[in-house]
Amino acid sequence: MLSDTLGVADNFKSNAGSTQVPCKASEETSSGTDSFEWICDERIAANNVEISSVSATTDLAEVVIVGFEWESYPCAKGYFSTDGTNGISGNPTCGECDNGYYQAQFASWSTNVTSCTQCERTPLENLYANDLTDKADKCVSCPIPKVIFDTDLSTCDFCEAGKEYFASGCDATFTVPTDRAANIVNAVTSGLSSTAGCTTVNCVDCPDGTYNGNNSPNFCKQCADGEVPNTGKSACDQCQAGTYMNAGRTACDACEAGKISVNGATSCAFCASAGDYTDDKITCKTCPDGEEPKTTRDGCDECDAGQYKSSSMDTCATCAAGSVTTTTGRSECTKCQPGTFEETNTVCTNCDAGKYQAAEGKDSCDTCDAGKYSEAGASVCLTCDPGQSLDTDQTGCTDCETGFYSNDPTQTTCSACAATEYTDAVKQITCKTCNLGEESNAGKTGCDQCNPGEYRDSSVTVCTDCAAGSYSDSAGTAQCTLCNEGYKQPGTKSTECIACPAGEYADTKGATSCSPCPDGHVSAEGSAVCTICDPGTYALNNVCEPCPAGNFTDRPGETSCSPCQKGYISEEGEAQCELCKAGTYEEDNLQCVECGINKYQPVQGSTECKTCPNNYYSSQIGASDCTVCPDHYYAYAGSDCQKCPATYEEIVADTSLSGNQEEKCKSDLGDGCFGQTITNQYGNWTTPWLMVGKSYTAKCTYDEPTADTAAVFVCTLKSEGDNKTELVKEFTCLKTTNSNELEKVLENLNKTSDDKAIDMEKITSKTADNGLGDVSVVTDIINSITDSTTESLSPNLTTSILQSVSNLVESDLKADVTPNSQDITQSMVNTIKKVATSVKTKNVPIATSSVAVMDVKNDADNNAPNSEGVLTFNLESNTNLEGLKVGTTDSAATPALMIQTKSSGVSTQRDMSIVLITDSTLMLDAGISITPVVKSDEEAKEKAKTIVADIMRNLDSDGNGTEDTTTSKTYVNSLITEVTVNPKDDDDDDSGFQLDLFLRPTLDIGDTDTSLNTSTSGTRVQIQYLCAMYNEAKGKWEESCKTIYDTMDPIKGVICICNHNTSFAVLMSAYEIDRGYAVVQSYLTWILLGISTLGLALTLCFLLPAAELRKTRSAKINVCFTVSLILASLLFLVQDLFIKSDNNGVIKLRSTGCAVYTMLQHYLWLVVFMWMIIEGFLMYLSLVQVFGSHISKYMLKFNLAAWLIPVPFPLIGYFVFTNSYTVGEGEQAVSLIDHNYMAETMCFIKPETIAFYTLFLTPLCLCIIINLVFFALVAKVIKNSKSSGNISDNEQMLRQLKAAVGVMVLLGTGWFIGIFMSVPVPAFQVYMQYFFIILNSTQGTFVFLFYIVLNDQVKTHWMVKFGFAEAKKTTTSSSAAAATKNTTMSSTAAKPAKTKENIYENQAADQGAEEDHTYSTAEYANMDKSGKHEFPAKSDDNANI
Repeated sequence: MLSDTLGVADNFKSNAGSTQVPCKASEETSSGTDSFEWICDERIAANNVEISSVSATTDLAEVVIVGFEWESYPCAKGYFSTDGTNGISGNPTCGECDNGYYQAQFASWSTNVTSCTQCERTPLENLYANDLTDKADKCVSCPIPKVIFDTDLSTCDFCEAGKEYFASGCDATFTVPTDRAANIVNAVTSGLSSTAGCTTVNCVDCPDGTYNGNNSPNFCKQCADGEVPNTGKSACDQCQAGTYMNAGRTACDACEAGKISVNGATSCAFCASAGDYTDDKITCKTCPDGEEPKTTRDGCDECDAGQYKSSSMDTCATCAAGSVTTTTGRSECTKCQPGTFEETNTVCTNCDAGKYQAAEGKDSCDTCDAGKYSEAGASVCLTCDPGQSLDTDQTGCTDCETGFYSNDPTQTTCSACAATEYTDAVKQITCKTCNLGEESNAGKTGCDQCNPGEYRDSSVTVCTDCAAGSYSDSAGTAQCTLCNEGYKQPGTKSTECIACPAGEYADTKGATSCSPCPDGHVSAEGSAVCTICDPGTYALNNVCEPCPAGNFTDRPGETSCSPCQKGYISEEGEAQCELCKAGTYEEDNLQCVECGINKYQPVQGSTECKTCPNNYYSSQIGASDCTVCPDHYYAYAGSDCQKCPATYEEIVADTSLSGNQEEKCKSDLGDGCFGQTITNQYGNWTTPWLMVGKSYTAKCTYDEPTADTAAVFVCTLKSEGDNKTELVKEFTCLKTTNSNELEKVLENLNKTSDDKAIDMEKITSKTADNGLGDVSVVTDIINSITDSTTESLSPNLTTSILQSVSNLVESDLKADVTPNSQDITQSMVNTIKKVATSVKTKNVPIATSSVAVMDVKNDADNNAPNSEGVLTFNLESNTNLEGLKVGTTDSAATPALMIQTKSSGVSTQRDMSIVLITDSTLMLDAGISITPVVKSDEEAKEKAKTIVADIMRNLDSDGNGTEDTTTSKTYVNSLITEVTVNPKDDDDDDSGFQLDLFLRPTLDIGDTDTSLNTSTSGTRVQIQYLCAMYNEAKGKWEESCKTIYDTMDPIKGVICICNHNTSFAVLMSAYEIDRGYAVVQSYLTWILLGISTLGLALTLCFLLPAAELRKTRSAKINVCFTVSLILASLLFLVQDLFIKSDNNGVIKLRSTGCAVYTMLQHYLWLVVFMWMIIEGFLMYLSLVQVFGSHISKYMLKFNLAAWLIPVPFPLIGYFVFTNSYTVGEGEQAVSLIDHNYMAETMCFIKPETIAFYTLFLTPLCLCIIINLVFFALVAKVIKNSKSSGNISDNEQMLRQLKAAVGVMVLLGTGWFIGIFMSVPVPAFQVYMQYFFIILNSTQGTFVFLFYIVLNDQVKTHWMVKFGFAEAKKTTTSSSAAAATKNTTMSSTAAKPAKTKENIYENQAADQGAEEDHTYSTAEYANMDKSGKHEFPAKSDDNANI
């Protein structure tokens, strides 16, 4: 054996290193000779030879080894010389044969093999070589069934897909399988055991109908049933539906027509149902109704006529007897209808005339019964119609001719009409009688009409002439027509009537003559009545002529006109003379001429103008009054104003000044009031010179000399501290120039009620001349009318009465409020109420410009306008009632008034009387200013501005900010509504009665911002509305109802919720909404609270970053208290950024956002109160109780209490105290929200309300009471604290005072002052307000001062932190600690000494500082001999306070 222990295998040697190989494999052993020679014909490298003996007795004599140098040895088998050299000529370069090639020759010494031979390819495709052994010999055969079928001759592969292994000429028998069924696997190895001797080995295509997959070791086999080989025979494809596998299994053939198959079918078949067919060879389809499958089963044919097929049938069938199909393709047969029969299966034939068939589906007809007939196709036999005769063959009927009739349908002939009758058409049942106004003709085939002028009624049989007074203007008249009113006819047989001539009339029908018109009446031709001439015209020659200018007629039916009175004018055709207004005079009854410069006329109906008196002037024409000359100016009567001398001495020295002018100049210097001439409806007076404070009393011009009335003139200063004077005029006068005329009307017993009312209306039309006495006389006149009238008041009479009252309402009565004047006006109101119940027309308002009445009564049909308990008045403007309407309208405008009556909260219908008045002239109240009369919207707007300014100005002059000026000038700003509701008929107990009203304001005062003002004294006031009633007994307006209105838009209206009957109105006045100097206080609050908020922020900045400062219980509580206080303060400060008084801010007043803001502010201040209580409780535990004061998880409990307990309060406030009120029903119902939780001008709790007192003030009082108790207890501890001896008594007292103030700040005892702000003493309230603002707006400032600035612990910490001081070590001991611990040393910076803790932190707790401050084992930190404990702040080492 040879081995090479030095080398490794390479391409020059055939043995690997360290591997023993025989020299020759075939000659490993030799025997029988003494010497042996082996020539190794392979390239075997060796450096070691091993000879082994088979027999142990064999001895080796000699071993000779001859070898060549490796490099010169020729190339071995399996190699070839790459450069053609051999071992002698040089060192050959040997290369191994490529795969698929071989070299089996051993190289000789003289030559070398230079190439390898390729393995045989055909017909043997299974030879290959891919290792040296194969390459050194002939190529070897691939294992069965692999072959070589590509250029790679080194690898054997299975036959490609679609092919199978094939061999021929082999030694062994090559057997091809005969059964290639799909379920049989025929391995090639079973058909050939060896390729030895084979002349051909290759792959051949699979036989038809078989396939073979890729890398298959088997013979090709058949596909499964229903599948055929694909194109490459590599796999099987399933036959698709509509095809089937053919007999040779080579392809899927299409099914025959009319047959189907499924996927993978081996055959096709007809559809299972005989009624099905297929047109796609895949699916079976049912033929539609009326069709059957073709014989080929690939479509449908329609059924023939006479046949049918339904959905339940497979093929067509013949119709049953009595049924047919007239066309092909029918799904059912149609039964022959009554009147027909089935003759063939394809048609129904009509029955012959005289026969019938009543049933359907028959194949024959029946003959009609006797006396009846039928036409062809009849289903029944008929009887002839009345007016007909039956044909003898029963095939039809014949109509009776004119002049004949038949009422027996079985008759074969018609009957002739009787005398006086006729038939005007064929087929008549009876003969007709001629109509009235007609007579029959000779042939009885019709009637002839009576001639015009004739008639025939039921009483006669021939046409008769019309009588006198009647006519007939057309032929055929049954009755002559009476001549209409205004016409006559004296003759007979007339065809028309004659019109009455002008100036005559006929007021009845059938007149034979006309009557002349009475005086004052006229008529046109053909008049039934004479027309009375209207007021403003008179009768002349049968014409109503207009009165000429300057004349009038105020009554109808006059024959002449009357000239206007002096002071009146009229244009042509006027019914009334127009009163010349003040500032003008009447000229020739034709025109009113305006007064010139420096002239005036204060009264209406004057015939001349007056000259302005001394010291008065008028700079414009048409002046109704003269204006006093400006200060330091005077004037002579009828002249312009001139400037007074400058000084008193110059005035006295000026001789050009008369007495009156001199008085004027002196009065302007403040000495007194100059003499003046005063003229009004009560008289004319000239006052003397009056010193300030002096008065002049004069008798009333028109009153009785003995009457207790007077005109009083008082000289006063205009305002305190001002030297300007004014003459104040007061009148208790009654009678005027009108009073005498009105009294004559009252005393005239001959005048009718209508005449009295007209005269009264005319007299009072001079509104400038009306006075208080006139109110009294008019009241008496109205009472005399109502008392003397047994019937109800007519609408015209009522209107005239109300117009007189309107004239008084629109007058300036200039009446002082006295018991007498109030009795007079109230008597008038009661009289109007009586008029309201006396009107004839119910449920309809009767209105004049300023007064309206209405009596509401239910009739039998329940037609009252308040049928649902709601009465709605619609009016374009509150200033004029003439357009008053009742009930709902299509207008989108807000109703002027709504009245709703309720019983126990349910709207109920009630009878009532209503009086509406535009202002309070007739309801005198010293506290109410009369609203000036306005007649247009523009005037109303300007008047509203004037009144608002007047209210504010008056409040400035009345109040100085320290008095309780609850109201200033007050105006009525709605219709005055007098409602008298009658008791229920069935129950006089009205305990549950409720009267709800909605009133629209007369004047628009604007929104909250417009109606809000600050007086010159600083008082914040707002114009507000108030529902009020007029108290007759007290003679004043009083609040009596709940008032609801939208302060942001008051013009929307006011809802008054009442429980009584009386006079209602909405009052308008300015009310103080913030007592004290609101503006100054606001600025002070913003400044101090801003500083306080900054102090709180700095407090957090110094405490939060320092963990060691926040370890104590007191510090943690202080941080929570500070956070809550800063949140509440910030929310209060920033609200002006979002909420504007003009409601133009991001958050709208009274909105949902405002409600949320209000509740949030409310909640945060209650949280602050909670933390103040917790601060007090903690002080009590730390300084008073000390022992047993441990609370587990105290911060969690305190936070839950502080943040959760206040939550329900704002929710209750908003949802309980915000209510909606509605007046009315349906579309015109008006709803307003009563905000008793939110304030009008800001998003905070509304002050002085139940919500404020119960949900804010009460928690505050509880907090204050609790903390006052805690403060007293803590203050006692502070007071009893003992000095350490190192400080003086003064310093000790100062420390105690600081401690007390610091405790007070944390406990919030300053809020205690807020309670006293509700004390109704204005001056005291102001002081309390300032005190409250200063204490509570600086709470955050003092927190920062006492607990940061004056806290040595905090100062030391931050000085050390910033390097301004060094940390020092302090020995701290306590009696409590001594019991369990030795004296401890601690760094001040790391753990401050207890002498620098917060003032109420117990020093004994030092031992438990890291144990949640447990005080159960603590003792007093410092105890003197007497047993008193030393207050923690008393340490000599830089105490806190």
